[in-house]
Formats: sequence, structure tokens, C-alpha cells
Amino acid sequence: MNYNEERHFVQSFIRKNRRERLLYELTSPEKRYEGVSRFCHQAGELLDRSKILMQGEDLDRRPEFGRFMREHNEICFVLSPDFYMDEQFLPFTE
Repeated sequence: MNYNEERHFVQSFIRKNRRERLLYELTSPEKRYEGVSRFCHQAGELLDRSKILMQGEDLDRRPEFGRFMREHNEICFVLSPDFYMDEQFLPFTE
């Protein structure tokens, strides 16, 4: 299996001291669900803070987030604990 998207995500957005473990989990079929789930619940601890552009409650209702989505409506690779959503390529607005 090709894990280029996972590698790119981890190298681009995860703190250096947290990359190895998360990359192992995301690229291991047996550990993938646990890795995605852990990221969902511990994103604040795993993300490189310099990469965060916006945060807070109800982002989808904030005008600046709507503008950001319109300006960056690109195809995104989805990492999700939901089996049917995981590893899908979808437009950012979706």
C-alpha cells in the first residue's frame, strides 16, 4: 500500500517529536484506526502550532473560515476513523 499522503501529512503538520509514532500507526494496517482516533482526540498535542491558522468552536459558522474554504477549495485526502470516509479524496468543502 502507498502511504505518501500519510507521510506528507505527518512531515508537514505534526511536531517533530511526535512524528515517528504517528507515522508508524498510520502506515500499519493493524494500528491505523488507533492512530487516526488518537490524532482526533489529541490533535492539540500532536500538531505543530505554527501550522494552525484558525481554531475554536463552530469554525464552520465563522465568515473567515468560509472565505478560507472558498479560496482553498482543493482536493483533500481524508484521514478518518470512519471506515467509509478514510482514505477518500474529496473537495475541501465536503
